[in-house]
Amino acid sequence: MLGGFPATSSEVRAYGIAKSPGGWLSVQGQAAQMMVDVGAYLPPYDGPISWVEEIVGLPKSTVPGRGGQLRGFRPPRNIDIPVKTEANHTLNLTGYIDGLGQVFLTLHYGRDSLRKHHSHDWHHNPDGQLVDGPHMHFPSRNFPLVKHRSSYAYPLDVCDEWYSDITEAVEDFCVEMDITIMDWQPYLPPVNP
Repeated sequence: MLGGFPATSSEVRAYGIAKSPGGWLSVQGQAAQMMVDVGAYLPPYDGPISWVEEIVGLPKSTVPGRGGQLRGFRPPRNIDIPVKTEANHTLNLTGYIDGLGQVFLTLHYGRDSLRKHHSHDWHHNPDGQLVDGPHMHFPSRNFPLVKHRSSYAYPLDVCDEWYSDITEAVEDFCVEMDITIMDWQPYLPPVNP
């Protein structure tokens, strides 16, 4: 802990999540201070895209649908959740979990991908650097498309490589991206007769 706030994303996961009496998940404290400086993962000849980092740095929350439930939350394998920023930007969180338990989540602003979370075990950045383990892709000035080898990524220590349910991955992503989940309704597995 540094100054009363979690020092690592692992500590954010361990200490920073609380379920309120209203039934929603939130990140306590000043999670915005924990946002990753993606510029630290870029070579000197590249840089972050300022409008993307401005939107990503804003506090965000999911938008409940009619009836108070998250619109488009379709576990156990897929999600499609609308998200609003404090400045009223409309974002969309989409993703899926494959048959191997690897998760792929994307935060979109219109047609632009702001972040992509991949839980598979490695990624090669365009400069050749190996990112070991789960990672978050982000756009840069020289590599604006957030996809595979055409983008940089930074390592994530707040998530698992293998998930059994996408709700756990969504919680990890929301901690990393400072997204408050409103009207949280965890997936209930079918009851076996």
